[in-house]
Amino acid sequence: MKTLTRSIASVAMAVAVIAPVGASATASAAPVAAKPSGKHFTVVQTMQKAKLGVCKVSVGKGAAWRVYGRLDTRKVRAGKFSATLYVFKEGVDDPTSSWRSPMVKKGTYSKVGSVRLPKKAGFTLAGGIGGGNMGNGGPIDIARVGKC
Repeated sequence: MKTLTRSIASVAMAVAVIAPVGASATASAAPVAAKPSGKHFTVVQTMQKAKLGVCKVSVGKGAAWRVYGRLDTRKVRAGKFSATLYVFKEGVDDPTSSWRSPMVKKGTYSKVGSVRLPKKAGFTLAGGIGGGNMGNGGPIDIARVGKC
């Protein structure tokens, strides 16, 4: 008789625990309003799962692009990284405009920075990711960059 009583008590306890959990799971299925996402970044460079994302906005009555950049290190396993964006004018070695994020720990985003890229011929955008004693980078085709 004690075994039967314990079995019934165990089943009653399991039902008491499972029923509220099941009810809360179905109650949370209602749609939840999403927060505004702000800028939408296009990933243009990656290094060890760190991602440099950029987006563009037309400025100066259509004469230039304001290119925004952000480094995403949410999936990085270890280390610190920084991102850079440069605008180069053809025939000039030094960039006409540049942005560099500070070193960012794994699991976070950098602050958003920007450069101004004239829509005139002869100007190019470049960017890269650096970490400790290594890095990568190169030219960025502005036509492949999405709008913010």
